[in-house]
Amino acid sequence: MTDLIVAAAKLQMEIDNLGLSNCIIGGLALQAWGEIRVTRDVDFTVLTHFVDEEAKIATLSMITRVDSLRSSKSVQPTSLPRS
Repeated sequence: MTDLIVAAAKLQMEIDNLGLSNCIIGGLALQAWGEIRVTRDVDFTVLTHFVDEEAKIATLSMITRVDSLRSSKSVQPTSLPRS
């Protein structure tokens, strides 16, 4: 779990360095509130304010890997469909 937290912190710093407002959500975030949950991934949300979403996704695609991740998988940002 420590590796996951370190990887999440590094990835969040990368996203911050790109100038994108973000936060960790999901199982890892629940642990900060005392909710015990075993998880093997990290979920992020990036605030777009519904402006220039495509450009922000392109900016996120510049992040290709975080050194402390156990696998060599690339970070693949996705966009949510508009409702």
